[in-house]
Amino acid sequence: MNKILEGISEEERVRSMDDTCYRKVQEKFYQPIVSDEIEEIKNELLNAYMKLSDLEAEKKEVIEEINERIKPYKKEVKELTSSLKQGAREVEDILWYMDDQEEGLMYLYDRFGNLIKSRKLLPSERQGVVRNNLKIS
Repeated sequence: MNKILEGISEEERVRSMDDTCYRKVQEKFYQPIVSDEIEEIKNELLNAYMKLSDLEAEKKEVIEEINERIKPYKKEVKELTSSLKQGAREVEDILWYMDDQEEGLMYLYDRFGNLIKSRKLLPSERQGVVRNNLKIS
């Protein structure tokens, strides 16, 4: 029973099946494709691929634009998080290098007189002893 009620219109076939069926249910199923429909389906598929490709390209542009807008906020969040973790924030300003030749240390102070850090004198900075002696003489 591959096909029933051949040779009558679709409308008559549906009415006859309605009258004689056990039950009628709306559900999804696979219907065989006839050869006339293959070209139409191929064209639909090609159109869907082209639309998809266009949308993917548009999506990529939008994502790149949004990522560019997000970038400064990510940088700011990273800097602020780092500041909170370290208990200090990175700034660019003038530092005053104050040497202590006797201790062999260099102290770095900010404009408010706060000690920012200290380190050992570099060999080139130790020459300050000679320089200071020359000034005195």
